[in-house]
Amino acid sequence: MSAAEWIRKRLKEVAREEYVPNEDAIPTIPAGSLNKNGLIRLDANENLLFPHSLLSTVLREVSDEVDVRTYPRLEEDSLIEALADYLNFPSAQIVVSNGSDPLIESCVKAFLKGDEEAISISPTFAMYKIITRNHGFDYVEVSLNEDFSLNADVFLSEVNANTVLCFLNSPNNPTGNQFPLADVKKIIEAFNGFVVIDEAYVDFAPYSVLDLIEKSENLIVLRTFSKAFGLAGLRIGYSLSNLEVTDALKRIQLPFNVNKVSLTMARKVLEQREVIADVVTLVKSERDKLFRRMNRISGVTAFNSDANFILFKTEKDPEKIYHGLQKKGLLIRRFKSILEREEFLRVTVGLPEMNKNFTDYLKELCEE
Repeated sequence: MSAAEWIRKRLKEVAREEYVPNEDAIPTIPAGSLNKNGLIRLDANENLLFPHSLLSTVLREVSDEVDVRTYPRLEEDSLIEALADYLNFPSAQIVVSNGSDPLIESCVKAFLKGDEEAISISPTFAMYKIITRNHGFDYVEVSLNEDFSLNADVFLSEVNANTVLCFLNSPNNPTGNQFPLADVKKIIEAFNGFVVIDEAYVDFAPYSVLDLIEKSENLIVLRTFSKAFGLAGLRIGYSLSNLEVTDALKRIQLPFNVNKVSLTMARKVLEQREVIADVVTLVKSERDKLFRRMNRISGVTAFNSDANFILFKTEKDPEKIYHGLQKKGLLIRRFKSILEREEFLRVTVGLPEMNKNFTDYLKELCEE
């Protein structure tokens, strides 16, 4: 076998599953665009209601303060201390990362070995499965009920001796609902392994499991700055857990894995507590108004959401609705199959004028 043949063979062997955020729409999206060429993107659950002018001002402050010629040092510690104060949580039990995905990967690397496997629900955030399988481990999916509720007993019945890592998205993406706290507690207490509760959207939801960490040795909570704080482009995530689990995750992290600009920006945004609270209230208010308007459209069923997006289905062919909105310059997310049945669509809660345009266009398409 020649060297070139060996390289091609090895590349095929290491091929991995890839996450594509919205593969149907990629050809239509200008690189890095939010609203270029008239395209409005409501497909990625970004928080467009956080004041852009404020973030721009803070970013200019950061650019003056940060010397990007040097590696991050005190910036990470400063952000962790700010998070500890913001959450009233011990700083020694916080790990900061370049978004939440590396922390999902850290959990897989730290806690799975040999023939062990991870378990989660379906549908849910795709990266749990992708990362687990790309590291060579099995991944068990337990379907939600038809109304997207979780049956904790059915879920736990799928657990065996090799199932040592559990992922739960709370609220869940793409369904938008947060499961009853009693069911989540039941899984945390009964699961004989590590339970990762991904709270990316928790600021828009009724509850958090943060208070359970002190008494739950197996609990890891993931959070992000991408949603409530409007910093999706800077990629900041963090984990919260007890000291022993935190130390294990820290050992997996690569050095300097978050850049100085992102670390400093996140710390400064945390200082804007009144703005954060106002933005969260506004997102929830716009979400509820959008939900009501959608359900008043004939042929549309919108599902109640505890996040900053709404899942819905249409009597009219969803593909035609999806592409019809796209032609009008409005991009949403399309799910070709959920629970192995019909197709669903998902829209991010945007600015009020975006939400109005969306419902006007949706009504027009559904009534054609």
